[in-house]
Order: sequence, then C-alpha cells, then structure tokens
Amino acid sequence: MVNSISKYDLCTEETVSNTVYLFIPFDDNYLDDIKSSFFPSTSTPRSNKCFIVNVISASRDLGRDPDEWERRGKLIYTHYYDPGDTSNYTQFNETVAADDMFNSNEKGFLYYVAVVHFADGNMAISKTYTMQGM
Repeated sequence: MVNSISKYDLCTEETVSNTVYLFIPFDDNYLDDIKSSFFPSTSTPRSNKCFIVNVISASRDLGRDPDEWERRGKLIYTHYYDPGDTSNYTQFNETVAADDMFNSNEKGFLYYVAVVHFADGNMAISKTYTMQGM
C-alpha cells in the first residue's frame, strides 16, 4: 500500500464483491411446485420452500437493485426461514427489519432494505426505509 492511499481509497467499484447464494435441495423434487411471493410495501415474503432475508443498510439510498444493495450496503442480519419447521417459525416483515436495525450498532441517518432470496434463485427487494440511529 502506498503511504498516501488509505484503505478506504483502495475500495473502488472494481474491488467490490457480491455474495452468491446457492441452494442445494436435499432431493431432486424439492423445487417442484414452489410457490413464492413478496409484498414490498410491508417486506413480507411467503414461500412453501426455504428462503433467506438479508437486512442491509447504507448511508445513502442505493435504489431498487438488490444486487447493488448487497454489493455496497452493510449486512445487518440474515434470517433463514424453513416453512417446514413450525417449531421456530416467525414471519418476517417490516417490524422485524426495524428491530434488526434498532439492535445494530449503526449510528446516524440510514437507509435500509430487506432483500429476499428464494430457493429457486429469484430475488426481491423491499421498499427503502429510513432510520436515525443514536
């Protein structure tokens, strides 16, 4: 590293990486008859198969592209949902995302979203929320 360049200066668009989620079903027929939906206004996903929800924050609104949020935002929390596991199943919604942000150590005026990854590879993004962390 050159003395005049900080670690922050080294992070450019070319060095930003993106996480790829791969779902490997336990049998060949797992994804048959998959049914999924997402309600962006309330951040409520529904599916009859497994899915994950990432709550991501940023200091500016990163738009409507879930990949952009996952590349440039800060991952606050990941929720894993298995509709078959009824013993520990709570539905994700905007209140859960707000609780995640409240329980984080984030300070200042922030934007945040929920990005859903369904088992069949489809993605969805919530509306953009804001909070003031103190």
